[in-house]
Amino acid sequence: MRPVKKILLNLYFWPLFALVTLLFAVAIPLFSLTTLMRPGKSSATFFRRGITRYGWTVCRLIPFMAPVRLDDRAGTLPRPVIYVANHLSSVDPYCFGVVDSEYGMFTSWPFNIPVFRWMMLAAHYVDTRRGWQAISDQAHKLLAEGCSLIIWPEGHRSRDGMLGEFQRGAFRLAYEAGCPVVPVCFVDTDKVLAPCCRLLSPARPQVILLPPLRPDRTLDKRRAIKKLCQESRRTIGRELARHR
Repeated sequence: MRPVKKILLNLYFWPLFALVTLLFAVAIPLFSLTTLMRPGKSSATFFRRGITRYGWTVCRLIPFMAPVRLDDRAGTLPRPVIYVANHLSSVDPYCFGVVDSEYGMFTSWPFNIPVFRWMMLAAHYVDTRRGWQAISDQAHKLLAEGCSLIIWPEGHRSRDGMLGEFQRGAFRLAYEAGCPVVPVCFVDTDKVLAPCCRLLSPARPQVILLPPLRPDRTLDKRRAIKKLCQESRRTIGRELARHR
């Protein structure tokens, strides 16, 4: 029965995904033109909000039988924050659409896709293939505008579902900007689309926002960044272990 469900899921999902992608690729630029009549609002803000709505449609509206679930334990958050998440699947960025916030994303592969590349650039998303100074400058500019960030500190998708080592760039940005880090745990997105697969499988993925962590200002910069990195990884690791 499961192979039949998988076939039906892909026959249903991919045509709707293509249609929704096309509609948003047209609608988002059109809506961004309203910034010409609203001084103080940048077109990049409209693009980021539009991409969030696109992600929400893909992961909540299209899979109506098994929408992505959000478990929000972070409470009321200030703006901006830095979301740091484990990375299991290429569907993870879409699943962030369940989080109702304006954010810029650290990413690389969408910049290789013609339509997506243009959308990423218009939204001022951060291309992680650039040098650290360029990445840092763009990230600080987004944070100064009140735009939160999404960063995958593992740097790549996990191939075995286990949590990898965290790079410290996200936590350095959090320390320098003085903003909280919100650990995010993705559960079962690899069951929907594993790194080695091209076809979706039936599953019920979940996005869990965990309580925010703040840099320890009683420590020097290097130790505070290291501590924040370790605490974030432990927090996500504990939650992931509960579901594994």
